[in-house]
Amino acid sequence: MNYIVLALVLLVLGWLGIVLYLILNKNNKSSAGSIDTSTSLALSFAGEKCIFSDDFSLPYLDAMKWKIEKTYYGGGSNEFEMYHNDLSNVFVDNGVLYLKPTPVTNSLWLDSTADYPDATSIWGTFPGDSCTGNQYHLGMPGCGPLGASARETIRFASGRIRTHETFSFLYGRVEVEAKLPVGKWIWPAIWLTSADNSYGAWPLSPEIDIMESRGNEGANQTVQSTLHWGSDYKQDKWALTHAEYTQTDLTESFHVYGLYWSKTEMYTYIRKSGSSSITKILDMSKLYGHNSTLWDLTNNTATNPWKGKGANAPFNVPMSLIMNVAVGGFQWSGTTMVPGYWDGFAEYLPYLKSGNPASNMYNDYANWIMSWGASSSNLSDPLAANTNAMQIKSVKVYANADSSWQNKFPTAGSV
Repeated sequence: MNYIVLALVLLVLGWLGIVLYLILNKNNKSSAGSIDTSTSLALSFAGEKCIFSDDFSLPYLDAMKWKIEKTYYGGGSNEFEMYHNDLSNVFVDNGVLYLKPTPVTNSLWLDSTADYPDATSIWGTFPGDSCTGNQYHLGMPGCGPLGASARETIRFASGRIRTHETFSFLYGRVEVEAKLPVGKWIWPAIWLTSADNSYGAWPLSPEIDIMESRGNEGANQTVQSTLHWGSDYKQDKWALTHAEYTQTDLTESFHVYGLYWSKTEMYTYIRKSGSSSITKILDMSKLYGHNSTLWDLTNNTATNPWKGKGANAPFNVPMSLIMNVAVGGFQWSGTTMVPGYWDGFAEYLPYLKSGNPASNMYNDYANWIMSWGASSSNLSDPLAANTNAMQIKSVKVYANADSSWQNKFPTAGSV
């Protein structure tokens, strides 16, 4: 009889052990750096080390971690904004970083240039106030000086920050907790670019767009992730490595936008507010580790420019982080302006028909200023609600077993 009781006790204890195991492991579907076939997976990256972190606890942007960009240059998309060190456009409030576009009528920049309308320059004198991009843009130097006619192109101001001068890393994980902006023709982005152009000019040295979106109603419910790479700028193969994700509250709540990057895996993801699991956006794991290279995707008979540089080339070079909010933009098709990033938005087309597209948009303010949070159709509205800003609570970079990194200031990235 005693043996029967003992057997029953052992049986019950065994069943209790099984139940307890299932409870403890129900949310632990993936190990460090791995990804399963489900849409969502548990957040588990064992063995990582935080190597860069900012929770914006200072009342200003930490210059030991970030450089505020200063340039009129609109990039390859001929955007309409200028970037500069101005509290109208880059500021920290109550633990949140704001990157906010404004019409220049709202910018403190006007106060400093009113006495010199024919010789506007943003070169600056001190390291924190220096020009970061003097490339020519629409016939004008990227940091000036500008004459009166060229100044007509500078109709918007915004914020862009980078770690190029302070921090770079090769392989790891990035997480940015952000709330996206609302407003027509606003273009937020969180991205990585080559720290030293190891393979040459872009896109031979690549770009990783963790998150891009559009502020227009409806479009601001979708984010995109893209890899830019190619033998030259006309051969950017981004369309082969691009994915989108849609969710309805991207402009209402803070979500984490992430990148996992190792020698054998790369994927971007979103971690929704309050969630402990991530959802993949762009997943390159089917390519990595399968004796294939990015060049194999192109079916190109030309010589692979990264031949012999590794299966994951060109995404095996140190990268630095950039966050910005652009306004408008276009691309050239021969001598014709085309919408580029705004393709499919019929309301945008009139801006490109004649004259200066930035001025055309600016002068059409009655059709977009209230979408930026203005209380009336008035360009001088302070946009106090800040709904047209990308709001960022934290930025973190973690090292994995493959990682190397460089903090160029002793305290940069301290956690």
